Amino acid sequence: MYMKKIAQMAVLGLMLLIPTFVSGETVLTLEKALEIAAENSPTIVKARLSMERTKLNMVAQEANLKAKFSASLNPISFSRSRSYDEFNTAWYTSQSLGSNGSFSISQPVIWTDGTVSLTNRLSYQHSETERSGFTSTNSRWSNNLSLSLSQPIFKYNATKMNMRQLELEYENAHMNYASQMMNIERSVTQAFYSAYLAQMRLEISREEYENNLRNNELIKVKVDGGLSPREELFQADVNMLSAQSDWESTQVSFERTKDQFKQTLGMDIDEDISFAADINVDNIVEVSEEDALKYALMYRFEFRQQEINLENAEMSLIQTKANDKISGTISASLGITGDDKDLANIYHKENRTQSPQVSLSLQIPIFDWGVRKARIKSQEISMESTKIDIAEEKKTIILDVRSAVRSYENTVAQIEIAEKTAANSQLTYDLYVERYRTGDITGLQMNQYQTQLSSSKISYLQALINYKTELLALKIATMYDFEKGEPVNPLEKYKLYED
Repeated sequence: MYMKKIAQMAVLGLMLLIPTFVSGETVLTLEKALEIAAENSPTIVKARLSMERTKLNMVAQEANLKAKFSASLNPISFSRSRSYDEFNTAWYTSQSLGSNGSFSISQPVIWTDGTVSLTNRLSYQHSETERSGFTSTNSRWSNNLSLSLSQPIFKYNATKMNMRQLELEYENAHMNYASQMMNIERSVTQAFYSAYLAQMRLEISREEYENNLRNNELIKVKVDGGLSPREELFQADVNMLSAQSDWESTQVSFERTKDQFKQTLGMDIDEDISFAADINVDNIVEVSEEDALKYALMYRFEFRQQEINLENAEMSLIQTKANDKISGTISASLGITGDDKDLANIYHKENRTQSPQVSLSLQIPIFDWGVRKARIKSQEISMESTKIDIAEEKKTIILDVRSAVRSYENTVAQIEIAEKTAANSQLTYDLYVERYRTGDITGLQMNQYQTQLSSSKISYLQALINYKTELLALKIATMYDFEKGEPVNPLEKYKLYED
């Protein structure tokens, strides 16, 4: 009988929603509310921007490892000067007109942190010198082509480390975005079900008012026929007015709840909304604490994030150890230079010259007053602190999961209790309605049974909602969907990875 009443309430709820398509009212489901929140939440927007920023940084770094092409051009340069030649004890005038340009290709070597460059420089120079009435001129083309290598030594591979740091930052941003999305899912789900419960309270309150209205009409007929004392009519009026007052107060509360929910989602506060939800629990999901802990330790993001923190700390230690330590650079190049007054002849055998170069430079710190040692010790302490954080994070997760499992088990027990209470309250109410009609109980007693019925219905709805929210809390705590029997992958669910 009670389930029949629930079905009747569901049908009535659907009938109440039909006019919304005509009036323009928006019917929100939980899925729709989550979509709106994901688009409008400032926290999610910031997390998404952070994820995009780290992605662009990584793309830029990957592009930075490719060959770079560059060119420089000095189309014209001119100078004229008057100088004194001490050797010949004479003044002379010289002027120069030139032009040059260069083109280079530079390729970073990620495996060694070196750089290979190919450079070509072409120049033209025309000079004139006037001395003691005589003028000499010289015009020359010159070209230099060289292949060079610059290789750091006694140093960590900064190129690979920078790339790794950006990869970890990108991965961490994804996990942070996914965590924020799941937090939004939790908060919006709780707010949605609270609003839905307020809507059902309004419906139950309206139903209570209609019951009192019918009882009032019945007592009025009985009083007019002399079958019941007049004070019963007074009590019936009090019950009806009280139910009406409760209904109107519940309506005001529901409107306030709707406004708060619209603000939470970032919706237009003038938009009229209602809520549609399926909170029936067909099958209770069985959850063991042992499985919940196992899944949490396997799938929670916090462990991977702490691993990232530890890896970053290790790289920082490497960088710290490299400071004020012997380091150096090997530079080598092999080039060929040619010059001639005719451009076509600059690389003729008599005009070209090989120009190899090799150099080794070393930076050797001598004494730093213990700066490097102190910084290394500080970084090692930071790593130890990170390891402690990992151990404490594990304890925190275990406690969170245990609490979530206990809360979930309690809601499962409360559903059965609330369902039996609601069913018994309905049976009791139906029984006493007949006794009220025959005059066996007073209107005051009847009002108590009506209040009991309304309270039990709300308690049952609350128990079902608690089950839904605690099951979600358990999913978030373990990163495992016990309903579907599979791990939760928010990176896939929220489409964080682009094709």
